[in-house]
Amino acid sequence: MGSESLFERLNCLAKRRKESTASDTSPELHSFKKVETEGWSAKCESLITQLGAIEDDAERIQWFKKVLGELLMMVLDKEFGSGGLSLQNVADFIDSLGKVPPTDSKVETVSIIGKLYVAITSYIPGVVPNSEAETQVIELTKLVTSIHGEVYKFSALTSKINTKEQNVLLRHLLKKNKFELQKFNLLSESPVGFAQLTTLFVSFYSDNSRLAKLDYYTNEMYFIMGKFSLELIKSMDIFLGISAKYLYTNYSDMVAFLKATNFVRLGGPDTKNLALTNLLVVNLNEYDGELRESFWQICTILVQAGIVDADLVWHNLSPATESLEESLAKVETYLEKESTKGTDNPLAMAAALSAEDEDKDANMDAANKETAKDTGNDAETGTLENQESASMETLTSSGKIQFIRYLLIFGCWDDVYKLLRTYPKILYLDNDIPRLIARLLEVMITPLYEKTPFFLGTNGIRENLMITKSENGLLSHKPRLYTTSQTGDPFAGTELNVEMQFFFKEWSEGIPKCGTVDALFERSHEYLTVAGPKVAQSPSFVSKLCRIGIHDIETSQLKEESTDRWIDYVRKFLLPMTSTEFSNSIVTSELFSLMTLFPVERRYFMYNEMITKLSQDNILVKIGFNKAARDAKSILKSLSTDTISKESRNLSKVISCNPLATLTPTVKQVENYDKVSELIIYTTRYFNDFAFDVLQYILLLSLTKPRSSVQSDGVNQAAWVNRLAIFIAGLKKHGSKMDITNIIVYVTKTLHEGNIIAVSILKQLIITVGGIRDLNEVNVKTLIMLNSGSVLKSEARKSIFDHRESNVDNARRLIDLFKSENGVSEIMLLLYNLNLKSNTNDAHYKVLSSRSDEMKTLLWSFVELVKHCCKNGEFVRNVLSFPDLISKFHVSTPWAFHIWRDYMDEKINSRSKEDSNHSSSLDTIENIMNETQFENVDFTHLSRDLFITFWQLSLYDIKFEKGLYDEMKSTMEEDKKLKNGSRKPFSSGKLKRLLTSCIEHQKTFTRTRELLGQKSESWCQEFESAQILPFLQFALIPRALFSPPDAIYSATFVASAFQLESGMRLLDTLINSNVISALLFSCTVIEAGNLGIFFCSLFEWLEEQRAADGVFSSDQRRQLYDWHCSMTAQIIDLLSAKNYMSIRNGIEFMKYVSRVFPVVRDHVELLCGLLESNLVSEEREDIILPTSALLGHLKARLRKSAIALSDFCEMTPEEQLEAQKYAEEVKEIEEYDKMIKNEEKQEEIKRKLQENKLRREQTVQTVPTAHNDEEQSVEESATAAGQKKEAPARVPTGPSVASLQGTPPVGSASERAPPSGTVWSLNKLLACMEDVAYHVQANNVEKALKYIPDEQMQRDIRSLTRRTTLPLPDFRNSLYKLLSEYFESLIYYPKNPDFQRLLSNVRNGVMKLTRTVDDRSTADMYDSNAGASKSRYEAANGSASASKSTPTTGTNPRYKSARSSSSTKRASDPPKASFSAKRPSGDAPLGVERPGKRYKPADQRSTESMRGARQEFRGGYARERDPPRSRFSQNPQQQQPASRNGLPQGPKSRYQR
Repeated sequence: MGSESLFERLNCLAKRRKESTASDTSPELHSFKKVETEGWSAKCESLITQLGAIEDDAERIQWFKKVLGELLMMVLDKEFGSGGLSLQNVADFIDSLGKVPPTDSKVETVSIIGKLYVAITSYIPGVVPNSEAETQVIELTKLVTSIHGEVYKFSALTSKINTKEQNVLLRHLLKKNKFELQKFNLLSESPVGFAQLTTLFVSFYSDNSRLAKLDYYTNEMYFIMGKFSLELIKSMDIFLGISAKYLYTNYSDMVAFLKATNFVRLGGPDTKNLALTNLLVVNLNEYDGELRESFWQICTILVQAGIVDADLVWHNLSPATESLEESLAKVETYLEKESTKGTDNPLAMAAALSAEDEDKDANMDAANKETAKDTGNDAETGTLENQESASMETLTSSGKIQFIRYLLIFGCWDDVYKLLRTYPKILYLDNDIPRLIARLLEVMITPLYEKTPFFLGTNGIRENLMITKSENGLLSHKPRLYTTSQTGDPFAGTELNVEMQFFFKEWSEGIPKCGTVDALFERSHEYLTVAGPKVAQSPSFVSKLCRIGIHDIETSQLKEESTDRWIDYVRKFLLPMTSTEFSNSIVTSELFSLMTLFPVERRYFMYNEMITKLSQDNILVKIGFNKAARDAKSILKSLSTDTISKESRNLSKVISCNPLATLTPTVKQVENYDKVSELIIYTTRYFNDFAFDVLQYILLLSLTKPRSSVQSDGVNQAAWVNRLAIFIAGLKKHGSKMDITNIIVYVTKTLHEGNIIAVSILKQLIITVGGIRDLNEVNVKTLIMLNSGSVLKSEARKSIFDHRESNVDNARRLIDLFKSENGVSEIMLLLYNLNLKSNTNDAHYKVLSSRSDEMKTLLWSFVELVKHCCKNGEFVRNVLSFPDLISKFHVSTPWAFHIWRDYMDEKINSRSKEDSNHSSSLDTIENIMNETQFENVDFTHLSRDLFITFWQLSLYDIKFEKGLYDEMKSTMEEDKKLKNGSRKPFSSGKLKRLLTSCIEHQKTFTRTRELLGQKSESWCQEFESAQILPFLQFALIPRALFSPPDAIYSATFVASAFQLESGMRLLDTLINSNVISALLFSCTVIEAGNLGIFFCSLFEWLEEQRAADGVFSSDQRRQLYDWHCSMTAQIIDLLSAKNYMSIRNGIEFMKYVSRVFPVVRDHVELLCGLLESNLVSEEREDIILPTSALLGHLKARLRKSAIALSDFCEMTPEEQLEAQKYAEEVKEIEEYDKMIKNEEKQEEIKRKLQENKLRREQTVQTVPTAHNDEEQSVEESATAAGQKKEAPARVPTGPSVASLQGTPPVGSASERAPPSGTVWSLNKLLACMEDVAYHVQANNVEKALKYIPDEQMQRDIRSLTRRTTLPLPDFRNSLYKLLSEYFESLIYYPKNPDFQRLLSNVRNGVMKLTRTVDDRSTADMYDSNAGASKSRYEAANGSASASKSTPTTGTNPRYKSARSSSSTKRASDPPKASFSAKRPSGDAPLGVERPGKRYKPADQRSTESMRGARQEFRGGYARERDPPRSRFSQNPQQQQPASRNGLPQGPKSRYQR
C-alpha cells in the first residue's frame, strides 16, 4: 500500500509539472498562430527590436525561453502550416535572432539560443523517439544552421540529423582535431624551432629600424612556426614574455607587431581575441613578482589599444561575480563595525569624563570588567577580527581588483567607470584606487585650471633649480644635470638627479576634458558621485577644484548666483573629502580658501550638516570621523608639558586635516580639565585657517548647548563656563589667526538677557587679552603711583601685574572687533544695566554683593580697556557723549565722569602752542558741563561749581608726592651703576621721561591748587549743614565708594579744597550723623573697602595735623577724640550685629582703617575684646579668617603704637580721678591674684593628701612605715606652706585672676587617681553613661554630675567649669577627657560596642556645649525688650542684691572700689557655671557699653562676680549681653546732652562709653 501510494503521488507530481509547463506556454501559444503569412515579417521584426532593447543577459534568457517554447509548440501543433507558414519561415526567424548584437558581457546571442533550443526540445511533451513530433523537430533543427555548433555539442538529436557516413566522418575528424597534436606547444618538443622564434623576437626589439621591417619579421615568424609546426598560443606566449623585458621603451612596437600578425583579429565588433585573452589571464594567474606586474601592464596596454576586451578579462579573473559581491558585502559590514569602534565604550577612546556622564561610564566600566573576565570571548573576537582583516587583504590582492587598478593607471576610464557603477563598494578596499581616479579626473579639469591665474605653466624644475659652484675663486650658477628614467609607478617623482617618468605616455589621451565650469559641474555629478570622497587622497586635484571655484566666483558677473552654485558643489563633493584625508592638511586649507567667499551662515550650516548628518549616513565619512576623533583623543591623553613639543605638532596635524571631527572632543577635554587649555592654546600655533574657523563654530556650539551654567547650589558658576572663557581669551591672545568675531556677536546679543556665560567670556577677554588689572586689594602707595606720571604709572602697573602696555596690540585688535560691530557703547550700557539689576535679585546679601562687585569691576575694566586703546577722536567716535550718558541713558554721575574724565583732563592739561586753542577747548568742556542736566542732583543748597569741580578733577590733579619720583630716580640711578659695572647698556631716556613727567605733574598740581584756593573762599562762605548734606549725598560719599583712587581723591579733596574750620564741620557732620553703620551695611565688600581707604586717608591727615604743633587747638583735639569715640561706637554696633553683611563689611572696613584708627588704647582694647567675643561663637569660615587677621593686627598696634587718652588730648579732672582709682584697684587685684594662687596650691596639697588616704585604704593588712612618713612629710609641708602664706587682713574686693593665669585644670588626668579601684557591672555603667549623655546633650552639666558618685571627679569638673577664660574648644576637650577616662576605668573591656556607642554620645554632647546664661527662658533670650541681664555669677548664686543698683551718671565702674559684702562666700570657692544651648541674640558683649547703658559699680556686685570683673579689666568679655538699643533712643534720664550741631555730645571719659 505504501509503495502504491508513493507511485501515485509521483505520477500526480509529474502530471502537475506537465500541466504547469503547458500552462506556462499556453497564454502566448496563439500569438504566432493568428499571424498570417503577410504579417509574419512585421511580427518577427518587432520581436527582434524588442530583443535588441534588452541589455541584461538574464532577461534575454527568460525572453528566449518564452519565444522558443512558443515557436516549438506552434510547430508541433497539428494545424501548423494551414496559415501559410512553413518550417523554413521559423528557421529563418531563429537565425535572425542569432544575429542580434550581444550585451556588455560579450556572450554570443547564437550560443545562448542554441543552448536554450537544446534544453527546450529535451523537456517538451510529445517529443519521444520515432514519433511524428520528433521528426518535426529534427526537420526544424536541420533548417536552423546557425545553432548546429551548440546542437552537436549538447543535443542527442545529432545522431539522427546526420547519416551513418556523416557520423563516421565526424568521429574521425574529432579524433584528428581533438585528440591528436598537430602543433608543438612544449619547448622540449621542438627546441630548435622555439629557439629560432625566440631569437627572432629578440632581434626584433634590438633592431632600431624594426617598424620599417615589420612585414619581414612577421613573415619570418610565420616561416619558423610553419617549418617547425609551432603552436600559435605558445608562440604568442613567448612573444609576450620577451616583450615584458622591453615594455618600458618598446610597448608601442609590441602593439604594432601584434596588429601586423594573425595573432589577433581587428576591425569588427565581433572581434574578441579569446585566445589572447585566455593566454593573458593564464599568465596573470601563474606568474608572481615583477613578471606578473609586466603581464598586468601588457594586458592593460592591449585593452587601451583595443586588442583585448576588458569585459572578457574581468569575467575570467578571480573571484567570481557572486563571490565578489559577497566579499564586498562582508567588507561593508566590517567597515560599519570599524566606524563605530570605540564609540560604544567611551573609556576606550581616552575621552574626558564629564560630570553628567559619570553614571553611564561607571555602568560601562562595570560591564567591561565583566567582559574582560571571559578570556575565551576575547580570543574569539580577536580571531574574527584577524580573519576579517585577512579576507580584506586577500580580496584587495585578487585579480579583479588589481585589474581595476591597472586600468586606472593606464587611463582606461570608460571601462573602470562601468565597473565602478556596477560595484561601487570596490572603493572601500584600497586607497590607491581613489587616488588613481583623482589622477584621471585631474587631467579632465586641466584645461579649465589652465585658465586660472594659479596656473604657472608647465616648465619643469630644471630651469628653476640651479647649482652654485666655485670656479677659480668665483661663484657661478649652473643648471643641474638630470637624467630621465622610465618607471611603472604613475606617482613617481624626482629622486636626487633622476627624474622618474611614467613610461606609458598615452595614458591620458582617452580622458574627456572640461573646458567650462558648467561642464565641470556636469562631469562632477557623473564621475565624483561614483568616485566618492576618497578622491581627496590626491591633494592636488582638490586644490585645483578649489582654485577653479575661487577664480570663477571672483570673475563672475553674477557673484551671488555663482557663489550659490559653488556652495552646493562644496557641500556635496568637496566638504566630505575632508574626512578621508589623514596626512595632508593642504586639502582643508585650499578648501577653506574657497569657503571664505561664502557667507558665515552658509558655512556654519555646512559644518552642522557635516557633523550631524553626513558623518552618520556616509560610511566613508563616518569612518574618517571616527578615526580622526580616536587619534585626537589618544594624543590628548598623552599631551603634557613634557611632551608638548612633539605631541602638539601631531595633534595640530590631526586637527588641521579633519577639524570637524577632532575639535569636538578637544573642546570637551577643555571643558572637563583645567590645565588642558594651556596645552591646546600652545598647539593652535600650528593650526591652519580652516581649523580656526571650525574651532570658533565648535566653541559657539558648546556655549549655546542647553545645559546649566551654574552649579547645583544655584550661586556659583559652573566650571565648564570658566574653563571655556579662559580658553577663548587665551586663543585670542596667543593665536593671532584666531577670529572670534562671531563669539563677540554672541557675547553682545546674550548680554541683553544677562547671560552669565557672556559675562565670563568678556571678563576673561579683558583680563587676558587686554591685560587690565582691577585696583581692588592694591596698597595706597601703588594707587598714588598709578595716578602720577607715566613712568611711575608704568612701574606701578608692573607691580600689580597690569600688562596693558605689553598687550596693547592684542587689546586694540579686540577693541576693533567691538568697533566693527558698533558695540563699544552698547557693551558699556549693557554692563551698567546688569550692574543695576544685580542688586534687585532675590538672593542672599552675600551673593548680591559678590555679583554687584563682579559686574562693577567688569564695567570698570572694560572702560579702562577702551580708554587705553582709543585715543582722542577715536574715543569720541565710539563712545556716547557725556550729556547723552547722563540725560538719555540715565548713567550715574560717577560712571559718566569716570568714562570721560581722562579725555577731559587730557584736553585741559594739554598746552598747545596757541593759547586760543587751549582756551577754546576749556570753553567747550565748560559748556558741556553747564548744559548737562543732572536730573538726580538737587542744586538748591549745593554749589554747581563745587559739584562739577569735585567730579571733574582727578587724583593726579590734586595729589603730588615728590618722594615717589625721588625714590624712582634713585632706583634708576642704582640700576644704571649696576649695568655700567656689568657692561650692560642703560637707556637714559627713561630717566629723562621720569623727570619730565615729574615736572608736568608738579605744574598740574600747582595749577589745581591755585584753582582750588581761588574757589575755596566762595565754597566755604555758606558751608553749613544745609550745604554739607547735599555735598555728602551727591558728591563725597558716591565718589568715595566708587573706586580706591577715588576714595583717596575724596579724602585729599576735603583736606585741600576746604579751610580747616569748614573741613572740620564737614567731617563732624559725616561722623556724628551715625550713618557709617547703615552705610557699611548697604555696601558691597569692595565698596566697604573703598570707604575704609577714604577714612584711612582722612584719619591719617587728621593725625598728622594733631601731631603737628600749633595746628589743632585743645578744643579741636577734644573734638577729634569725640570723633574717634563716635566711630568706635558705630563700628562696635556694626560688628555686634549678627547679619553677615554688617560683620563682613565692618571687618573689610577696619582692614584698611586699622592702620591709623583707633589710636587711643582703650578703643583698641574694646575692639579687640569684641572681635574675640565674636570668634567664640562664629562658625562661618569667611568671617573667622579675616576677623582673626584683624584681631592680630589690632593687638600688634596695642603693643606698639596705641597711646593713652592723656597723650591724645587733655583729660578732665573727673577722668584724672577715675584713672587714679583705676590704678589703685588694679594694684588691689594683683594682691588678690597672689592670694588666689596660694589657695589653689593649698587645695592641691589637700587633694594629694586625700589621694594618699585612698591608697592606704586599699592596702591589705599592714601599712608600711614609709607611707606614714610620707603622709607626715606631706602634712608638714602643708602646714609650713600655710604658715608661709601671707593672709590678707581682709578679703580683697577686686576680681580674681585665677581664671586668667592659664593654670592646668585641677584634677587633670595626669594627676587624678583611679576612682575607686572597683569595676561596675556593665548594665549599671551603661545606665550611668546614658544619663550623663542625656543631660550633657541638654547642656546641663550640673545635673549630669549627680549621676557621677565620685566626689573627686565632681570637684575636677566643677573646677574646670569655673575656668571661664579657658577657650571653649579647650574646655570641651578637657571635659570629655575627664569623663572618658573615668568611664574607661570602670569597665574591664573598653572596646564593648555598647560602651563605645554611649561614649560617642557623651562626646557629641560635650562638643556642643556653650557657655551662656540659663536663668531665663528661651523666649526671654530672644526678646529685644527684655531688661538688662544679670551677670553670669549672679545667675549662678541667685544673688538679687547685685542687680538692684545702677551706676551713677558720669562714673565708670572700673574706678569704683571693689568691696565685699557680709554675705560673700570664700573667694577660693567660685560659683558653679551654668550652660545653655542658646544665647540671647540681641545682647551686647560685656566690656562694650552701648550708648545710654552703663555697668554696675563694683561695690554693688556680689563677691562671686569678681572673676567677671577681672575679665573686664583685662579687655575680655563675659557671656552676657544687654538688649540692643539705639544710641539716641534712651530714656530722658539716660539720654546724653546734645552738642551744638544737634548731634549727641560725646561721653565725658573713655570708660563711660
